[in-house]
Formats: sequence, C-alpha cells, structure tokens
Amino acid sequence: MHSFISNSRARAPKESSLTILLIASFVAIGLLGIFEWRLREAGFVPNVRDSMELWAAQRQRASRLGKRALILVGASRLQLAIDIDALRDATGLEPVQLAIDGSSNLPVLEDLANDSSVTGTILVSTNARLMLPINKPDRANEWIEFYNESFRGLYSPMLEARLKSLVMEYSALYSSAIPLNLVLSMVSGQRRTNPLYLITKENRERIADYQLVKMPEFYIARVLRHLGAWDNRLEIGTMGDFNQVAYSAVESLPTQDNSDYLSQIANVYTLVRQIEERGGRVGFLRMPTDKWVWEIDEKKYPRTEFWDLFASNCPALTFHFKDYAGLNEFNLPDGSHIDKRDKRRFTTNLAQILGQKLLQK
Repeated sequence: MHSFISNSRARAPKESSLTILLIASFVAIGLLGIFEWRLREAGFVPNVRDSMELWAAQRQRASRLGKRALILVGASRLQLAIDIDALRDATGLEPVQLAIDGSSNLPVLEDLANDSSVTGTILVSTNARLMLPINKPDRANEWIEFYNESFRGLYSPMLEARLKSLVMEYSALYSSAIPLNLVLSMVSGQRRTNPLYLITKENRERIADYQLVKMPEFYIARVLRHLGAWDNRLEIGTMGDFNQVAYSAVESLPTQDNSDYLSQIANVYTLVRQIEERGGRVGFLRMPTDKWVWEIDEKKYPRTEFWDLFASNCPALTFHFKDYAGLNEFNLPDGSHIDKRDKRRFTTNLAQILGQKLLQK
C-alpha cells in the first residue's frame, strides 16, 4: 500500500510538467501565428531564398527522374517566364528548374552532359552573349561544384533543403530576414513601403509583378544596364529624352566579332550529341525580349551572324521567339522578362511548340 501511494506522488510532477509543456507550446504557436498574420497585414509575403542548396535539390531531381524530367537551363528570363504547374500539365513531364539568375548556361549544360543518369528532355534558354566563353568566375560553376561535392547522391541534404524551402513558401516570418525592431514596428501597425515584386517558390519558379515597381525608371535602369552604361548617371527627363539617348547609344554600338562564338558553339554541339546518344533530348530557345533590349542585342549580336549560324548546324532543335507568334506576342515591362500575368499563357504556348517539335523527336 505504501508503494502504491509513493508511485502516485511520483507521477504528479511528470503530469504537471507535461501540462506546462503543452500550454507553453500552444502559447508559442499562438504568438507565431500573430506575428505571421501581422507581417502579412503589413505587406510581407512568403518568399523562398534561391540558394545553392535549393538549386542542388532540383539538380538531384534531374538525375533521378530519368526520362520523365523536363530540365530547364538558362538565366532569369526562363526562371521568371515558366509556370511549372502549367508546363507539367501541358507536357506530362516533370519540370526541373535549373536556371540561375545572371549566369551562363554552358556550365550547367556541360554538367548535365557529363552525368550519364540524365536522360530526360533539356530545354536551354540561350542567346549570343550566354553562348560566349566565360572569362570570369560564374555562379553556375560554384553551384555545380557544391552539388557534386556536398549533395550528389545524398538524401538528407535534399530533404532538408526542400523542407526548409516549403516552410519559406508558406511563412512570411520564416522566409523574411527581418530585424527584430522592424518586426515589432510591423506588428504595431506600420506597413512595408517596398513590396517585393519578385517572389521565389519552393520549386525555384519565380514570379515577377511589374506593377509593383516604379515605371519607367525600372525599365530605363534595365536598358542602361544592358547597354553597360549603369554608372553613367544620365539625366533623363522624359521617355522621349530617354528614347533619344538610347537611339544614339544603340547606333554607336559596335557589332561583336563572332569568331569566339563560332568556336564555342562547336563545343555545344558535342555536348548535345553526348546527351542525345544516350536517349536524352535537347532544344535551344531564344527567349523573348523587346523594345530597346532587343535593339541592343540585335545591334551587338545580329541574328544572321550569331543565332542563325548556330541554329543551321545544331544537332538539337532550335526555337527563336521571333519565328513563333505564340512567343512573340508579349509586352515585356522591362524589355527583358515576362510579367506574372502572362507567364501561364507563355508557358502554354511554349508547351504546344515543344509538343509539336521537341517532344515528338
């Protein structure tokens, strides 16, 4: 009897501790919920950080999906333009977004070509500039090295990266690197003054809302950067003034020599054959540009001296947006990227072209 009473008293603190733990957990969850709600009210939104870990997780999928993979290689234009769900629905394949903002596509294409487990369909967004030899360190090389040395063939890093990004996709509090004092001010009722125009999802799809940026300043900045005149601090009063400046600048641009380009594309052909000999399929896409961004490219890298020469001898299929009404019907707010309101239609149009050509090859 004495033993029974002793055991009852021993259980009481444990039950009390469990109750305290449950209450504390509910309070913590409630506080996090309040912070999340107030941050969203203040204009903060979930946004996944596009890290090398997240890219490596997708790179792993490219190998493991085999024939079912539709691998997207390129830079920001492709990453912003493709609606992953729409592409999956239209093609029946599993899209894998491997585009890297501001980077060359050649290191990624070479890495895929050298991986015998990659047997799916590869769509490469390219242009003359991206096809030129790389003369400086490129983010693509860094991310590929990280994948091959720290990620390849391992399950736990892939699982961790995807779980973290899934939480980021649904939590503004977790995904936003916000100082504590700013969090407190947001919770107290202040609103974010610079809403994000560019959002990244867990699958590395990016969504650009150009109604959230100041126009035409944003477009002008894009053109100046494309001209290589970012530091010129030109005094632009109106769009008319800017168009005059841009016209003069484009007229004075020299046409680039294509000898390095022609040498490089021979190496690209070798990579294509390497992939297609083991059953993979490759296509090259010239993504849409318009306004002064297109004029700059056409002056520096005329289609007849660059793209057409590449396409005429390429063992893979090639698609230039100017040749397809479904790809050439969009107004690009910054002259270079697809707005979120057009990406589903662009993706559907592109999928139809792929279905007619690349996927039937």
